[in-house]
Amino acid sequence: MSAGSRLRAQHDAGCEAPGADSGDDRALRATCVHEFAHLAVARHFGACGFVTVQRLHVAGTPRATWQGRFQLFGELDDDAWRIVAIAGTLAEQLLAGREAEATSLHRLLRMPGALSYCDRALARGFDRDHVASCVDALRDAWRTIIGDASERAEDIGSRLVSMRGRALPR
Repeated sequence: MSAGSRLRAQHDAGCEAPGADSGDDRALRATCVHEFAHLAVARHFGACGFVTVQRLHVAGTPRATWQGRFQLFGELDDDAWRIVAIAGTLAEQLLAGREAEATSLHRLLRMPGALSYCDRALARGFDRDHVASCVDALRDAWRTIIGDASERAEDIGSRLVSMRGRALPR
């Protein structure tokens, strides 16, 4: 297994979306947008896959922590993987209404902690052109990303609410 394959397998095994440690609905939605952006951009390149999002229970933490996972099926070349890897974080920036100019986003992605470990490893060697291509792909798929992410967040939220109302088994 090549180093790239190992990193891709690691990404498929799950990476927490950056900024996904807030307990409010925005954090859940941002995690969903992050993961569905990976999926939408992978589809742009002809691959397919699926997204899972789960709540992590962290002892001593009163707020919810969300972990997302994108599983790819298909093959992508290294440049496509770079673009898919940065898609989640770029989508979160667009969701937050931040500037969508490739040069400033490129600088942001280069900052420590901007990308998760897995995304950073898969994006290694990305440049401004990769960022611009990713932003274009995100814009083309934005309605789908937001729709899928909102649907998943609502589904998760409604399941959590219904579980809170249940009595514990005796």
